Amino acid sequence: MSLSKNHRLTTAVRIAKAANGILVKCRKIPPAYDTKQWDNDAFDHNGVEPMLLALSMEFALKAWFVFDHNDPDVPKLHNLIKLFDKLKPETQHRLNHEFKRSVAPLYPDFSFVDYDLRCLLSLHQDAFIDWRYIYEVNKSLSFSSGTFDTAVEMVLTEFRKLYLEVPVPVLGNRGSE
Repeated sequence: MSLSKNHRLTTAVRIAKAANGILVKCRKIPPAYDTKQWDNDAFDHNGVEPMLLALSMEFALKAWFVFDHNDPDVPKLHNLIKLFDKLKPETQHRLNHEFKRSVAPLYPDFSFVDYDLRCLLSLHQDAFIDWRYIYEVNKSLSFSSGTFDTAVEMVLTEFRKLYLEVPVPVLGNRGSE
């Protein structure tokens, strides 16, 4: 489908804003291991944060996809590596470079020789499904919430550099003059 440049950007921005909305809501979830509160409520949110952060990253990558390919029909999948690999090579390079510059120094992972966004996504490629269906999982799950949160913010920040939002003044009722 061929879209005008404006329609492509509008669709991509809407997806990115949804990703940001999920990220903002996720940051309001109390930590599961809050040392000030050791009652059973502390564990009520177990699994919600990783699931929502993964969904936020999924939407952020899909916003990039729409922008890169001028196609609002985003892939119907949750696998973060597969989504990342569908982005243009220039976009992948840009996001990997920015991850190394701004995220990796805050959250180093020495198990990778060249730690970049792709490495983080490979660790959590199925996080949305794994944490959404936590009761079905037959494997040990771990999730780097701080790293992932910062990575989602970085992907969205880089996306926001693609456009400038300018508020348009609302015209008054011209019939009452």
